[in-house]
Amino acid sequence: MNGATANGPVPGDPSAPKVPSDLDCISCGLCIPTCPTWQHTGRETQSPRGRVRLMRAMREERLPADATIAQEMEDCLVCRRCESVCPAGVSFGALMEETRENLREQGFGPPRRARLLLRTILKPRRLHFGMTMLAWLQRRGWHRRFGAWLANLPAVPSQDQRASLPDFAGAHHPRVGEVWLLEGCVMPELYGRVNRGALGLLQRLGYDVRVPKPRWCCGALHAHAGDGPTARDLARKWRHQLRQVGTPDAILSTSAGCGAHLQTFDHLAPPEPGEARFADLVMDVSTFLARRENLARLQPLLQPLPEAWLPLAYDDPCHLCHGQQVRREPRALLDAIPGVHRVELERAEECCGSAGLHGMLHPESARQQLAPKLADLAQSGAATLVTGNPGCHMQWDVGQRDLPAPRPVRHLIEVLDQALGS
Repeated sequence: MNGATANGPVPGDPSAPKVPSDLDCISCGLCIPTCPTWQHTGRETQSPRGRVRLMRAMREERLPADATIAQEMEDCLVCRRCESVCPAGVSFGALMEETRENLREQGFGPPRRARLLLRTILKPRRLHFGMTMLAWLQRRGWHRRFGAWLANLPAVPSQDQRASLPDFAGAHHPRVGEVWLLEGCVMPELYGRVNRGALGLLQRLGYDVRVPKPRWCCGALHAHAGDGPTARDLARKWRHQLRQVGTPDAILSTSAGCGAHLQTFDHLAPPEPGEARFADLVMDVSTFLARRENLARLQPLLQPLPEAWLPLAYDDPCHLCHGQQVRREPRALLDAIPGVHRVELERAEECCGSAGLHGMLHPESARQQLAPKLADLAQSGAATLVTGNPGCHMQWDVGQRDLPAPRPVRHLIEVLDQALGS
């Protein structure tokens, strides 16, 4: 029965989604020095171990939920770097989402502007209209009047750059398979060029590309904000869509944060017996392109990059390296470009401060988080910063606005697209 019974997962079944538990934490403290909020405050309650202890105390009713505890949880960036070093395999991200949902039910939810944004991204037309209005305000310089959270957004592209992808695009011969390419919510509005580049690249490698419609949000930001009911409802919609359309070879995302959340859908909306598991299908586009057979087809098509782009530095999005444990694949793709010069960043796996809605709600904290990474980039000598997540892309762009010589920030797909001569 696909690893499940009427009462839940079969004990010991490795294919079953792991149920997060604060009891997994062994209080070893290895996570503490990796935590960005602990690095800034030095407080135990601002570390993963400290937050797990608070979660356990609330669950055991030794501590009441109050504004102080809610703030300790709100301050967490949910970068999940602690998960990469945890010897006990604590699913800290899932624990934080569960805790924030419990706090939200007791009246300690996100601020009003966050709730407004979360409602807006559920409606693609409303989001598109809002971005159109923001573009109008930006052209007149009026967007700064609405506070730092709006002023810190990047320039909205022109309408033609924000057009939705076709429902289906056929492979360039020879055809080798079919994949889904997920447009996302923010990506089409701010980084549509990345999705278009990914679509064309996959076609050239021989894949039929299906772009699922309607364009449901994945619910990652809702889950992070404690809106569990909405996150579960969206997961069920995606499950239904998979049943209706059929199972592709892979479901690909150009957004690290979306991809990491999509891989939790088997927990949020468990599959029926015999159904495909999202965890077996969903992957970052870099993981798919770096597969041996795909890289073999891609590498002969790549041409050298313009000298002005080099050297490149790749910065790991948190939800790619810590959430999905994907590190090698993006670097392998960059290194496949003829004549490429790539340098490593010392702080590549540290959070840039974007962290979903955190960068918009707490811009000063986000700037502090990015500052050492900006120094790292300058010291590296890189001419171009490469990333794989829209939130990180925005954070790096905005964080360099006041620098005398900002480095261009490009998505991995944009770099490959350039090397393809597109």
